[in-house]
Amino acid sequence: MKQLDSLEWGYLLGAALPGAILVLVLNLVRLAGDEVSRGLLGSLDMLKSEVFLLLGLAAGGLALLRFMRARSGRAVALFVMQVLWAIIAFFEVAGHQFFITTGSVLDYYLLAFSLGNLSDNAEVISSEVPLWIYIAVPLVTVSILCVPWLIRSFLATKGHAQDEDATAQQNLPLLPTAVLSFLLIFASTLPAYSSQATHNARATTPTIAVTAIAALSSSMSTVEEAKATTLDIHLKPRETGGDNGAHKQRNVVFLVLESTRASAMTVYDETLETTPFLAELAKRSTVAEKAYVQVPHSSKALTSILCGITPNLHMPITEAIEGNIPGRCLADLLGEQGYSSLFIQSAVGTFENRYQLVENFGFDEFISGNELDSKGFEKANYFGYEDDIMLKPSRKWLEANKNKPIFATYFTLTPHHQYLAPRRYGRHPYAEDDLLNRYLNTIHYVDNFVKNVLDQFKELGLYEDTIFVIVGDHGEGLGEHDRFQHDNVIYQEGVRVPFLIYDPQDPQPRRVKYNVNHLDVVPSVIKRLGYEVLDGDFPGMPILEVEEERPMRINCWYERRCMAQIIGDQKYIHHFDSQPDEYFDLSEDPDERNDIANSRDDLSELRRDLLDWRREIIGMHRSHAERIAEDVLFESLPDVQHQLDAQFGDVVKLRGYDITAESTVPGGRFTVTWYFEAVKKLNPDLKLFVHLEGPGKMKNLDHAPAQGLFPLEDWKPGTIIADKQVIRVPRKWKTGDLKILLGFWNAKTGERMEITGTIPTDGNNRAMPVTMPVQAK
Repeated sequence: MKQLDSLEWGYLLGAALPGAILVLVLNLVRLAGDEVSRGLLGSLDMLKSEVFLLLGLAAGGLALLRFMRARSGRAVALFVMQVLWAIIAFFEVAGHQFFITTGSVLDYYLLAFSLGNLSDNAEVISSEVPLWIYIAVPLVTVSILCVPWLIRSFLATKGHAQDEDATAQQNLPLLPTAVLSFLLIFASTLPAYSSQATHNARATTPTIAVTAIAALSSSMSTVEEAKATTLDIHLKPRETGGDNGAHKQRNVVFLVLESTRASAMTVYDETLETTPFLAELAKRSTVAEKAYVQVPHSSKALTSILCGITPNLHMPITEAIEGNIPGRCLADLLGEQGYSSLFIQSAVGTFENRYQLVENFGFDEFISGNELDSKGFEKANYFGYEDDIMLKPSRKWLEANKNKPIFATYFTLTPHHQYLAPRRYGRHPYAEDDLLNRYLNTIHYVDNFVKNVLDQFKELGLYEDTIFVIVGDHGEGLGEHDRFQHDNVIYQEGVRVPFLIYDPQDPQPRRVKYNVNHLDVVPSVIKRLGYEVLDGDFPGMPILEVEEERPMRINCWYERRCMAQIIGDQKYIHHFDSQPDEYFDLSEDPDERNDIANSRDDLSELRRDLLDWRREIIGMHRSHAERIAEDVLFESLPDVQHQLDAQFGDVVKLRGYDITAESTVPGGRFTVTWYFEAVKKLNPDLKLFVHLEGPGKMKNLDHAPAQGLFPLEDWKPGTIIADKQVIRVPRKWKTGDLKILLGFWNAKTGERMEITGTIPTDGNNRAMPVTMPVQAK
């Protein structure tokens, strides 16, 4: 190997070798912990991507060093390769730990989503990072960045310097080495070739590269609109009253059970004693024997449950962009019929912009864990406290609103990973496996919480007039198919959930034998309430009217990872070529252990059907977003109710606004549409702020303008931006003048833009365009 000089030896031994050792050791650890018997070919297949990647990078680094002729250029080339190895080591460690935690592969979509929502995900990620990573990653990084230079210096003192200025040593052929590097790196991106390998047979770095190319290709493709929205739907008003109150509007309560799979409940498995209360309640309820999710992720599932439409099948939570749900949700529809509505959860409200999501659902009030007194309550997980923390504010809200029909949604938290199982209702030995036992104890806790809610309705005299809907948002994987948690768990443990409707006025036991899903929740409730749907149809149907099997289509939350279609007991799973597609007969194989895909000749047809459905749903959401955009951008100022002449600094003008009310009441709501014009390109640090002020009260209404579709840095000079904002006046607001103040501030410096023009201000660089009286109800 005398053809290698000291710089090249430094690269191989100081950068490539420690990086390669780390990556290979991580792969061997995963293989050693894998219970699947793969055989020699399967095991080699699970290693080949890493081996090809490492050899390709090593050869590529040598080729780059030989290509750079000057000594300074070779030093820069070595530094570039060192940084590249450090980045790859980081990605491979991150991918390893993500797989160990979830059983899923880290790709570009997940990486981009996590980095784009780092404030949301930081605590979740940190909770899963073991101590060894905090030690190993810095050590390997320092080694990769420092050791090559130490080796070079050592070899130079031993007379191994050779001529590093390019012309003397060319024993290592440049072009063949570069071609070999390219072929090896390309080979690392290829999927598994043996049936014994699985979806994690490709190294993390090539996976990120391949999925990044797929994401770029997808962003440039067009999607045709094929699904109608439910934006025009409304309910036919019912006659109320009557001598015996027969037509009285009923209350509705949704109890959405976080991470609760059907198989963990006594209702569906009598050998378990986890949910004795719900098991008894089921004897007086309508129970769906096989209920399925559409997307096993909470924000997406809530959209299906509360709006009766399929959520966007892209990973980002587009439903939490203002106005970006292409349908009318149950809270909004019932609000038109005089209902007061509440969404309450024990989790924090900041995660995935839950505040805006609930606003989009149309609820009057949202109470989250951020606002609750945690004294005396145990932590349920990194998102918040045990669910009983909701009982006190629930009672307070119910007492204040019990003279009107109510729609309340309780969203539990306790069964979510980390499965800490609060001790309030004891801990029981349901299973020998510790992870499963902890999870089942959280399910037992929720059983008690549901009982507590129903008891509260009894105590307040609301029980008999209330319809209770109990449904899981998604299931939970505990390693049954080497996948954990829920986002990427397409098997029954992740997608089959509890769903029952209990009506104290109609306590008849009914079992729905046909498959149903989240889309059927809203139509079932509307039917039970006695309303008629006008000007459109929901895609689901009341579960008691289901008379035949329909396709149940499911999409994993992770982008382009897995989809499934279930008709009756026949289940097809598509893995987007990351592993072979699967087919199960659930009547013979409920645990999905015997893949019979090789016996089917209709897989291509099933795959085409699923992909067509996916395109239709994505098209519906994309078309809706484009329609919103059409209502946002104007070449000139449209007719507005109130024209203004206000300028903020030298960057943006407020040209006017529309408003839907001249006065309001505590608990009321109205819409303001601001019309802004950018004077010049806006600094990315510039932010819009909106404040609502009244007697002794202030509410922050800061938001991403134009439904989040057009960030300020994308505003083009001369274009009018319409920013529509729904303003809800808190119920505790006092009567008197309500003022809306707004302005722009620099998030980096904290300074507000100076205001000029003919507009009232508060003297503190806040424009005050609207003053509205708040009157007593």
